[in-house]
Amino acid sequence: MLDDLAEGNKKKAWKSVKDFFIKLKRKQKIGIVLSAVISLFCMYGLYNMEYCVDATNTASLEQAADEALDYFGFEADFIESKKVGRTLFVQFRNISESSEKKQAVLQLDHGLFGKYRIRSALRSNWALYINTIAKVGFKNYLIISGVKDPLGAETFKLFMNDRPPAYPSELSENNEGIAPVYEGKTSPQIFLIMEVSKEEAEGLRWPFCIRYYDGNGNELDKSEVAAHYDYDGSMECGGGTGHGPSTLYVYLAIVLILGIIFVRYFIKL
Repeated sequence: MLDDLAEGNKKKAWKSVKDFFIKLKRKQKIGIVLSAVISLFCMYGLYNMEYCVDATNTASLEQAADEALDYFGFEADFIESKKVGRTLFVQFRNISESSEKKQAVLQLDHGLFGKYRIRSALRSNWALYINTIAKVGFKNYLIISGVKDPLGAETFKLFMNDRPPAYPSELSENNEGIAPVYEGKTSPQIFLIMEVSKEEAEGLRWPFCIRYYDGNGNELDKSEVAAHYDYDGSMECGGGTGHGPSTLYVYLAIVLILGIIFVRYFIKL
């Protein structure tokens, strides 16, 4: 009964719109249709300009990384990607000899039409493993990225509230008896993403806190390990973000409002 009533109301509403449109002059009809089509076309174009990265195409991902990190002379070489929900994390190494940056991790948001936009671009001159925290929705994720083999190290550990050395060869704080947040075996390339609590995320704010250990469990001086890769004594890790979806939605709203204004104008013409 209710379904029949709802269906009847839909038919009446559609008939009213149809009758109203038929009564309009030809000039008004053309103006309304053109206003609607142009507005939708502009909104589609703006959206696609923002969400333009094809995650199925390595060349598209590398181009996005090159553009995001162009200031640093970064020349991206795709290594690996991992997906968390609708967010994509992509790891790159830098193959440019003129740039001091060694690696980068891009965080991309998924769009309505299958493509992605860059949300953040982390880059570092540190050749070994870096750790950072990324937010996806209301959850925090620990990312461990490395593009070089920490020669001489068999395992690595990451501790809460640890901090990197203030200068090369400074001894690390004594964490004996403290359980690490994560530990694992070293490898020439690593890209790990795992969910962590809010407390763990706050305690992992430093990006160079990973410690390296030899086969006997002895901690290694990370500056000596990094020296195999022309380490100059500096540690730099930073990131930038795009305009953000909110900026895009402002532009879309402006185009939509303009479209509505033009449609109303032709209706009242």
